[in-house]
Amino acid sequence: MVLAQDPASAKFDSMPKCAIESGNVDIVALAEELPGKIIDYLRHTLIIAKKEQPLEEKDQSALEKALILLRAKTGHDFSLYKKNTIYRRIERRMGIHHIDKIASYVRYLSENPHEVELLFKELLIGVTSFFRDTDAWEQLQKEVIPALLAARSVGHLLRPGRWAVQPEKRHIRWPLSSRRH
Repeated sequence: MVLAQDPASAKFDSMPKCAIESGNVDIVALAEELPGKIIDYLRHTLIIAKKEQPLEEKDQSALEKALILLRAKTGHDFSLYKKNTIYRRIERRMGIHHIDKIASYVRYLSENPHEVELLFKELLIGVTSFFRDTDAWEQLQKEVIPALLAARSVGHLLRPGRWAVQPEKRHIRWPLSSRRH
């Protein structure tokens, strides 16, 4: 959850304004109200966590409606994503707005297009962080791929296996299997 002080109440308003303009701020309030907002969010999150069970049919239906709203607004289809991951992100957004039921959140989504955008960004955060890492892509382009191509035998295909970025070393481990074509 990201909070920002209301710029109108800040001695220096540039930092809260920049944070708010980034689109990543969940709650804007007076500085003295922010601790209460955190406490309210934590209380609500604990209530949702206690209820955690397999999705009931009506909750599953509401989740599917949320995915339809996301696809309609953003053009991205999340229907093949892990339902638990999507539901956790939705629960986080529900907590921010103090909404207890996913059906109520879906109604909120349909009435607030900006919330659809915020949920969309939230779903993409973990998925796309690697793809926004320009250093990793540059290393792939300049070092890894040329080395792989130089090392392969004529007539062999390169197939990516599981790979992992090692941020502490700024290396990319990319095991490949080779197959004669």
